[in-house]
Formats: sequence, structure tokens, C-alpha cells
Amino acid sequence: MFNQVSKAGQVLPPLQLSIELIWVVDMGLEYDVENSRHYTNTMVALRTIDGAGEIRTIDNTYIIEKNSIILLPLKDIIHYKTIKPNWNFYWIEFNTLEQLPLAQYFFVPVQANEISLLNKCFELLSINDSYLVRQASAYFSSVLSGWLSQKSSKCFYISEMEKAVTLINSAPLQENITVEQFSHIFNMSLRSFRTAFFAYTGESPKNYILRRKLNAAVELLGIRNLSVGEISAKLGFSSPYYFSRIFKEKLGLSPLQYRNEQK
Repeated sequence: MFNQVSKAGQVLPPLQLSIELIWVVDMGLEYDVENSRHYTNTMVALRTIDGAGEIRTIDNTYIIEKNSIILLPLKDIIHYKTIKPNWNFYWIEFNTLEQLPLAQYFFVPVQANEISLLNKCFELLSINDSYLVRQASAYFSSVLSGWLSQKSSKCFYISEMEKAVTLINSAPLQENITVEQFSHIFNMSLRSFRTAFFAYTGESPKNYILRRKLNAAVELLGIRNLSVGEISAKLGFSSPYYFSRIFKEKLGLSPLQYRNEQK
């Protein structure tokens, strides 16, 4: 005999949304897509499982890496492509009136249960049934709520980390302020600063600073009269060789190869 109860703890209100489609993609460097759907209110959730890609919007260019999530209006997306040997991601299109953190790139470790739910959504949408579409929308609402709750979770030094991110983003790109210097600015040990920064942003301070420089490098490579050496100096790298090595390591192509591919 049993007399048991299972009670929910903190309950997150479901996000009201309607899912339209899911792409599951695992493609190599041949994957290169121009978006022509600019007259729609559809949103895109881009969840990268492995590898890396680049997505260009009307306002910005993003280097998309493993464990990352970005939410964007579909109409703002111009172009996206693989930039490492492969890019494995879920592309979910949906409609909602919810206020979402659009064009904010953040990291949440991939969980097995989220992959299971996303694959279930994929299966349900493959069946032409309105009830199953509603069920798929409920599953994706749960996944999206989970992502956002982890993005907004508080860390002990949240106000300091907000200031640290602002300071990094406003610093001239050619200046190389070290992580140690940042920890001193905020009167924290190096270990505590790294831990708090990772809890707030989902990535290490070193990787955050490097990603900012590489995003700027992508933009500067579009200026044809700037040499790789000039770009390297503008971004504060110790030498053009080191800049080229890091660029290729992270994006899969040398700066010149990347520039030539943009022609």
C-alpha cells in the first residue's frame, strides 16, 4: 500500500509560444546559408551542441560556439555558416509575444534531458497534427524556460561581474588588461574572480576577452586596405603570427583565408 505525494518546488510560469519548425544540423565547412526571409515576426533560437559557426545579422556578427545559445528575430539574420570542421546545432523557429533577451549571446552547458526534449519536438512536428504541434510547443517552452532561468541565475558577485563585463566591453581593443588586473580592480582573488565571472557569463574571462577581439577581427577583415599586421596591432595581439594562429585555432581558417572567402 502507498500514500505518497510529489510536490513541485519553485514553479516557473510557462512561456507562451508556438513552435513552427526545427532544423537539426551537423555540417562541415560546405554549409553556407543566405537568409532571404526578412518579412516575418518569427523568432529563432540557435542552440550549438558542438563545433562553431558564424551568424551575421543586420547589426552584428556573432561567432557561435559549443554550449552557446542566442535568440534572434529571423528577419534580422542575413547569413550563417560553419567556421570549424563541423557545426552541430538546433535551429528552432517559433512565434511568441513574450519579452525575450534578443541578440544576447550566452552559455548554458548542454543537458541530456534538453536534447531528449528537442528531439521529441522534432518527431512531433514531423507528424501533421495540430494537437502534436501544441505538445511540441509545450516541450520547447520548457526547454527555453530552462535556458533562461540558468542565464539569469544569480552569482554572489553579480554587481561586480556586471561592472567587469561593462569594463571589458568598453576597454580599447588594443589594450591588454590581464585577468589578474581585473581581479585587483574588484578586490577579489584571481580564483574568486574567475569563478564569479564564469558563473555570471558562462565562460572564462580570458575566453570572453579573446572572443570580443575575434568578433572585432571578423569585422576588420572586411576592410580590404587593412593588412593582417595592422589588424593584429589594432587588437593588441603580440604579433601577426600569434594573431593568425589564434584566429585559425578558433575559427578554422587563417585571417587571409577568411577574408578571401568573403569575396
